[in-house]
Amino acid sequence: MGKKKSSKNTPPVTLNTQGQAFDYKKLAEAIVHAQQEAEVLRKNEQEKLSGEQQQEWLNVLGQKTYTNENCITKILHRWRNNIVAFFKIMFLSRKEAQGDKATFGILQFALALLFSSIRLLIFLLTIGLVVAGIYSFEQKAFAFSLIPLLYALPSIMLGRIFRIAGFEIEKMTDRNYLLSILSAVIALIAMILALVALFVR
Repeated sequence: MGKKKSSKNTPPVTLNTQGQAFDYKKLAEAIVHAQQEAEVLRKNEQEKLSGEQQQEWLNVLGQKTYTNENCITKILHRWRNNIVAFFKIMFLSRKEAQGDKATFGILQFALALLFSSIRLLIFLLTIGLVVAGIYSFEQKAFAFSLIPLLYALPSIMLGRIFRIAGFEIEKMTDRNYLLSILSAVIALIAMILALVALFVR
């Protein structure tokens, strides 16, 4: 019987290219660096495209930018842009409609309105909890008066988070990200309504 070769203390296998050992660490660093550069280029292209679409939409609405403005001319120019934009939107022809800025604006407004509605409901819930705590305190139920007040603080924090999320939605420019958030929120609301309907029955 042949002797079994020992597998202990086996040196690592390396590839030799022209007499030099292949450095896997440098290869991994090069791959990571290339991925980072590709991500930066993608973001730059996306920002450039978004800026071009924004400028194109402003041109469609007849918006003009002015330099060397004082307080009075700034107000007059703002009124001018608002009036021109109003009539452009009212009488915009099919040929002048370019891009998807209006569609994106509607989706952005819908999601911001949804977050504002949730924030309003949380605000009303907070008021109800505070009123319940004060009422329990007046009825000398001191132990029960602390429970609504303890729940009021997290609800206030949650409402402020939705307020910040509304600000972020207004500044969002990534259409795919906005659509994914809108789809997730709609799915969550549908699931909550289905669970409520199930328990109500």
